[in-house]
Order: sequence, then structure tokens, then C-alpha cells
Amino acid sequence: MIKEKKPAKITKREIDTLIFKIDRLLSEKKTNELQKA
Repeated sequence: MIKEKKPAKITKREIDTLIFKIDRLLSEKKTNELQKA
């Protein structure tokens, strides 16, 4: 996973992965807030 020396062209898979990670983080946050309440 070392691909530092490449231009800022993002593949669709990378975008999908990012979206997936962000989505997981957000839903985890929501779940934690619900559990606290």
C-alpha cells in the first residue's frame, strides 16, 4: 500500500473505500451517542 509518488488522481475504488470508511466512522459515532443516552 505504498503509492506515494503518484499524481493526485484518485481511482473510483479509492473513493469507494474512503466513503465506506467515513460511513463506518459516522455510524459508529451515532451508535456510541445512542448508547450513552
